[in-house]
Amino acid sequence: MTDMSNPASVRLVQDLAAARSLVSHLQETLSSASAEIVQPSGKPINPLALSSTAASLIKAHTTKLTLLSLNKPFTPSSIGQILNSISTSPLPALLTAVQICDPTKFSKFGKHELHIMTARLFTAYGNLLAEIPSSEEEQARKLSATELRPTGSNEQNPALIGTGLVWEICDEITAFAEQGLGARAAKQMISYRDLYVDATKEIDSWRQDANKSGSIENHMDNLQLGESDSDVESIESFSMGPTKEMIPVTEWTLEILEVIAFLFAPLIKRRIKRFPTINSKTVSEPMKEDIARLDKLLDAGKYWSEQIDAIAESLFENDREMSISLIDQLAVFVNAEVQDIKLGWDGSEDELSTWLVQWSERFAHSKATGRPST
Repeated sequence: MTDMSNPASVRLVQDLAAARSLVSHLQETLSSASAEIVQPSGKPINPLALSSTAASLIKAHTTKLTLLSLNKPFTPSSIGQILNSISTSPLPALLTAVQICDPTKFSKFGKHELHIMTARLFTAYGNLLAEIPSSEEEQARKLSATELRPTGSNEQNPALIGTGLVWEICDEITAFAEQGLGARAAKQMISYRDLYVDATKEIDSWRQDANKSGSIENHMDNLQLGESDSDVESIESFSMGPTKEMIPVTEWTLEILEVIAFLFAPLIKRRIKRFPTINSKTVSEPMKEDIARLDKLLDAGKYWSEQIDAIAESLFENDREMSISLIDQLAVFVNAEVQDIKLGWDGSEDELSTWLVQWSERFAHSKATGRPST
């Protein structure tokens, strides 16, 4: 309970309420942000630099905030000053950074990433505010609750956990600003690659089930309806592979998917990681064509990782026509994307350009050889 006779304690209650209200307002504004770019008057501001500075300040201030909330003597005036420092400048600056982030200069992907990280930081900071005591009595109760945890418990003080999460997101924002758009995009493409490879392995494992335990028809033929519960359980635990008619389709599909998988490594190394530097220190404006091209590359990686899930589903359902149709769609999309990445960012040919010619020949051969009839 707040000591109403202590002006500093009363003021802290008001400061905490104001901080929570600000976070809610910022979250609402962020979630309802329009596509229109807000650019302050005067000299253009680099949104990555602004977000990095704001995140660094928030990390430093929350460190002090947590220490003051845990240590004695309890100093409500000092806590209030830090809360006001965060609310006055760095917290609103994060929202401004998202608002001024022009997708034609920093890519749709870059703006989206900054938006997501900012939203996460607002949430984490809001949760941390709930752990800040408003009085000496509340501090004592919170500390007591931590001390009363069972011996050997790995559970940390909620304020420390909350601070750790704020730090983590702040570090992520500053890393994005320092390392730049290319590094962040490469990380995203690697995650798409991992999803793609995992799905390919799942399809291959499913295909091998046909060799290990026979086709589904054989198991159904051997099953007598009305048998014991163990028979029913055996069906539920049985990993069904492709039917005999689907085996050629599955093998052809895997051949094509594996050839496509070879694209990820050189695409990441020779194109995305070599994207013109755009970070917190960028002064000159990048070519809008390059920005659009980067967005298209990332959209392609996303599409590949999603399309392979649809392909896997059609195979698992033994849907022959759909499987072939989806592979054909993917092939058309991949071939178009290969044309887009043939030249480097400076418009000239390089090692990847030569390699892609050989890759295209192999891809065309794999697609034509063993293609099931429709």
